[in-house]
Amino acid sequence: MRIQDQVIALAPALHNFFPHAQFVVTDCAGYVYSIPGQNFFLEVFDAGHLFLDGSIGKETVQTGVVVARSGNKALTGGVPYQGIGVPLTEDGRVVGAMCIFADTITKETLQQTASQMTAMTEELSAMTDTFAQGAHVVRSATEVLVKRAQAIESERMQTMQMTGVIGDVAAQTHLLGLNAAIEAARAGESGKGFSVVAEEIRKLSERARTSTRLIETSMNHLIAEITSMNREIESMLEQVQRQSSSASELAEAVTELTKISEGLTELSMHLRA
Repeated sequence: MRIQDQVIALAPALHNFFPHAQFVVTDCAGYVYSIPGQNFFLEVFDAGHLFLDGSIGKETVQTGVVVARSGNKALTGGVPYQGIGVPLTEDGRVVGAMCIFADTITKETLQQTASQMTAMTEELSAMTDTFAQGAHVVRSATEVLVKRAQAIESERMQTMQMTGVIGDVAAQTHLLGLNAAIEAARAGESGKGFSVVAEEIRKLSERARTSTRLIETSMNHLIAEITSMNREIESMLEQVQRQSSSASELAEAVTELTKISEGLTELSMHLRA
């Protein structure tokens, strides 16, 4: 997002601190955004107008420094005003300015605004640091969850392998029990004892097969839980990434607010003189 767009997005909130003043955003050629002040509006600084020689906006863009002074009445049809221009920079170059224009009887109000803006900037800066720290903590916790999910998946695979072995043993035991029962029947009376053993073997086989099915059912439930947890983790990671991006954007906004606050403070000092 361009720096002008960021300032314009913040403009209504910023203007609440000095509703008496006209708030303007410029590019390098003229005015692109304007909010009228209460009972104060200079059309020459309205959006769509180009810079005039001697204007605070043009001087700010050309010099790249904060300009705070009384305005040139010749540009406004003799209407006296005072203003401040704060340069807006991107990649080390000036791309526009943020300007505040007010009548000449609002010195005290602008001085108070400078103090309020400074306090607000400091508070926003602290909030940005806290936000970034919170995002880091969430990211670390999410990474731990990912590792735990991977460990559970590994254990599940080992359990499934063991279940397969138990199933094979159960099948072979069942077959052995059937063969034993057949041989006991052939032996007649003398094979009755062996027949009892064969029956117990078949029962053991059946219990093993039942246990295998129960384990498989439990594993299927575990698979479903792991899948659900993975989806939640992915969602958390996406949220953390969005938070990190928001923290970066908020930090940029705080930086720009700091410049604005410094400009207002400088204007306040000029007005006290």
